[in-house]
Amino acid sequence: MRQQGWITVIGFILFVLGFLSIVLSMVGVQLQFMVWMDHFGRGWGFLARLILMMTGILMVISDRSGPVD
Repeated sequence: MRQQGWITVIGFILFVLGFLSIVLSMVGVQLQFMVWMDHFGRGWGFLARLILMMTGILMVISDRSGPVD
């Protein structure tokens, strides 16, 4: 697999983890390895999850756009 493919996969995983974490936190469930985000407060944890999602989206978009010639 090319380097470009791996960055897309990592970006997609970050987006899915952030989205899944937000949806699960709305019903009162948390992913165990992401509990540390809520130690600073629920608002900061929500912001961290949004940043995780946006980072994933930006990684996929920037990787798929390629260089401009």
